[in-house]
Amino acid sequence: MKEIAAKAIELATKEGATGVRVTIDSGIHHCYSYEQGELEVLHRAESNIISLDLFINGRCSYISGNNPTLEGIGKLVKEGMQMARVLSDDPCNTLPNPELCYKGGAAPLALYDNAIESLSTEQKIRMAQDAFEEIVGSNKSLIDIKSTYEDSAEHTYIADSQGFEGEADSTEFGISTECSIDGGNGAIYDGFWGNYATCLKNLELQGCSKRALERAVAKIGAAPVKGGKVNVVFNNTVSGRLVAEILTALQGGCIQQNRSFLCGCKGKRVFGDNLTILDNPHIPGKCGSRYFDSEGLATKPSRIICGGVVTDYYLNTYFANKLNCNATIEGPSAPCIDYSAFKPQYRDLSYEKMLSLVDKGIVVTNFIGGRCNTATGDFSFGIEGFLLEGGKIGAPICKMNITGNMTDLWNSLLFAAQDAREGFSWQIPSLAFENLTLT
Repeated sequence: MKEIAAKAIELATKEGATGVRVTIDSGIHHCYSYEQGELEVLHRAESNIISLDLFINGRCSYISGNNPTLEGIGKLVKEGMQMARVLSDDPCNTLPNPELCYKGGAAPLALYDNAIESLSTEQKIRMAQDAFEEIVGSNKSLIDIKSTYEDSAEHTYIADSQGFEGEADSTEFGISTECSIDGGNGAIYDGFWGNYATCLKNLELQGCSKRALERAVAKIGAAPVKGGKVNVVFNNTVSGRLVAEILTALQGGCIQQNRSFLCGCKGKRVFGDNLTILDNPHIPGKCGSRYFDSEGLATKPSRIICGGVVTDYYLNTYFANKLNCNATIEGPSAPCIDYSAFKPQYRDLSYEKMLSLVDKGIVVTNFIGGRCNTATGDFSFGIEGFLLEGGKIGAPICKMNITGNMTDLWNSLLFAAQDAREGFSWQIPSLAFENLTLT
């Protein structure tokens, strides 16, 4: 890869490029699914892609191909350079400041599990089959079961003409089940659950299918309830979407184009003082950990929101140049909630304890459509879930909406449970809010 990248940089420079970035991504993905007792899906996909960002002063083109060889890059470079020459000039198109890029030498992040190389096809199929057999015949209302084992291995190499060089390897393993049950009177209810891990030994194989079935059964009889102002718990399977709306509004493109409800908010307290969102990108073995982004900009542990204060925006080099400031990074790596921002008695809550503290309201377990307007922060989400009565899960609900504004929402944050799910890059736990509008 290094030889190929060096050759691409050499050829592009000879063609007149003032800056070159080469990215080579290779990977392999396997997927095996059991449905109704038969192996329905056996999928293997390999990728090997080279991408070039070519700069001619203020002009920039992007081109990619699936032939990252010394023989194949010549044509790719020529085509990319032809594209760059006819594009409009924009002085903000530059490679990143080398001082902001990853310098190398850090300890390995341990995101690659060699076990993926020794697993046989038979073993992978067996894991999918075992997940299927975990619930087959356990409920007479079951209509369909689909259990899937999948894994992937990825390798990325990036180099540019300023001397940056970065390399990363990772694996992911997953087991998941989706099922359907007959709820009577023609009603069909679905349930899904998946477990994931960067290391095979950490993948929870047992219990996944039972959890999917439990989620389907729990929906039987779901119906709308009376709307109004209610306390709401967003389960850890959906809470990440609420954080995503903040992180989207912090993106450089939204800020520069003035279509973010957080424009002009850097350094200001916008949310409640119990909200601190961290980014921890350097934890070994944790999904999402990385030392550099797709430009080579170095990641670092940071406070995205600190006590309700917006600390910075996510600015890649282009939008940083547009805003005449330093680049930060293209986006978060491994965001999580900082429990130390809560009062001491609320920093170590289990999910069950959090429900008991909220006492009455609803628990949201699924979003059904809806959107958030990034420019204003106004949102409306269709939801499914359950009533919360006396701190206990009650009757299932559906066909209702939660509406409001993101700023108001996060100022009504009550608690966060200690239940973020392992195997996901975003470590967002169940979150409780007060006085949201249910319609």
